[in-house]
Amino acid sequence: MTLLVDINEPANMIALLKQAVPVEIVALNNQHISDMWFANYEGRSFQFSRKQSGELAGNIDEAEDQIKDYYDQADENFQIVEGLLLPFKLYGIPVAEHARAVVSTRYLGARVFCYRVEPS
Repeated sequence: MTLLVDINEPANMIALLKQAVPVEIVALNNQHISDMWFANYEGRSFQFSRKQSGELAGNIDEAEDQIKDYYDQADENFQIVEGLLLPFKLYGIPVAEHARAVVSTRYLGARVFCYRVEPS
């Protein structure tokens, strides 16, 4: 089994994946396939789309359109959300960080606070 990974995925993530499975870098998104794709020995295929929390909350419509576009390319579809989406501020985060973390999407009656995954 080889995991196919899109050419736009981060090199550090690809290096980690290569520790567990064979990886082939391919222009998947150009072929209307999600960020990662593989098939098991039974012939079932799986694909995973990766989004940062702020990217997802900031443009949920684009994320939904992408899922619709890629949906038929695999038997199973998954969305990986990196980071946190919360209706409240995290304590211990400086105020300046909260100002950058607030994402306004649609009117949901409250703000959504997004915290991305950082390399550290």
